[in-house]
Amino acid sequence: MIWGETLSGHLFVGSNFGYFGWLARDLGVKRVYEIKDVPQTPFSGKTFIAPIVARIAATDEEELTRHPYDVHDIHDVDIPAGSVVHVDNFGNAKLKVDVGALRNRDVVTLSVNGKPVCEGDVVIAAVEGKQGDGTGIDISALRDYARPAEVVWVAAMPTLPNGKTDVLALEAAVRASLTSGA
Repeated sequence: MIWGETLSGHLFVGSNFGYFGWLARDLGVKRVYEIKDVPQTPFSGKTFIAPIVARIAATDEEELTRHPYDVHDIHDVDIPAGSVVHVDNFGNAKLKVDVGALRNRDVVTLSVNGKPVCEGDVVIAAVEGKQGDGTGIDISALRDYARPAEVVWVAAMPTLPNGKTDVLALEAAVRASLTSGA
């Protein structure tokens, strides 16, 4: 079991089975520690990981920093092209693909064992502000599977009266920008 912090301040904790490799590669690691004497059992998140996360959140890290861990010992798993790397709570799937081969509004078919299960549109990213305004948006630094096919700049994110993003208005603004070529 390891825990650590990326250069951007994101904390991570879990078994060193290979899924932290992309984190170390993409975000860099500021510090990482080994937590000893933690049994590796199925569903250890509830029994062991949750209390460790609570201690880290409460800045009760003294005992958890006793065993520094070499960042080069973080296991990595090669993710083959076409793999689903994340599915969010809304069912949106992020795939590892060659973004250069995709264009705006291309349709991608997701197949499992050769059987098509769903289709999706190529994602574009909407960024508030103006290109070159110093927001520091640099998609070239993102891994292929995390890079949007296209970035569209909007003057301001449209919001609903409750403060949430107005997705329909945002989609209309993005489409208008793509149509005008702005």
